[in-house]
Amino acid sequence: MKLFRFQLSRDDLEKRMGGGIPSGTLGIIYSYHGGGKSVFCQRLTYGFLQNMKTVTYISTQMTTKDFINQMFSLDYPVSKYLINGDLLYIPIYPLISEKKEVNNYLEVAMNTKALYEKDVIIFDTISTLIKYDNKTKLEDFLSFLKKICALEKVVLLTASLEEIDDDTLDKLKSLATLVIEMEQKMVGGEMKNFAKIIKYNMPSDRYQKIIPFRVEPKIGIVVEISAVV
Repeated sequence: MKLFRFQLSRDDLEKRMGGGIPSGTLGIIYSYHGGGKSVFCQRLTYGFLQNMKTVTYISTQMTTKDFINQMFSLDYPVSKYLINGDLLYIPIYPLISEKKEVNNYLEVAMNTKALYEKDVIIFDTISTLIKYDNKTKLEDFLSFLKKICALEKVVLLTASLEEIDDDTLDKLKSLATLVIEMEQKMVGGEMKNFAKIIKYNMPSDRYQKIIPFRVEPKIGIVVEISAVV
């Protein structure tokens, strides 16, 4: 089993998560809107790229320009990775924003082989695709992703709780080998983010079940030493 490293010298997020993410991982990261799931994935993306892994990032939220600007604002510059092909960014946002009567996003995703050539594949957010798509295709799509993971890849999905029903979320969580719930709480007069690892089937080492962090401009994610939860 390969270990996908995402270490950055500026934080110890990788250490808190057991030293990396094992190949074959299917992860689901969920929260309410603004809970930090996207910035968490953006941190992982930059870390993977810095550690010689390739990434496909499918976004339902940002155009390519928005994504580049967002990553630059966090000091996660990705332009060179987009140019050399290590990062493939696919914006679905423009298609969804046009509100066309399209209900085959999952089928298209399964039939687009180029999405799965990289080491890591991130769907941010999968709940939006499910909302616009035919839910009966979800089981086929998840089965397909499990086969992709079996090829020693890592697949990460994000979901917004405003967009997804409990049964669908439970299905995602039951099939995933890594489940992370993102939360925001007011602590000591400040808003804090928490990544709660609910399920981790194949950790390579000991990991921290609750990881407090904040997001700083030009710094990105700052993992905090401790916080009251």
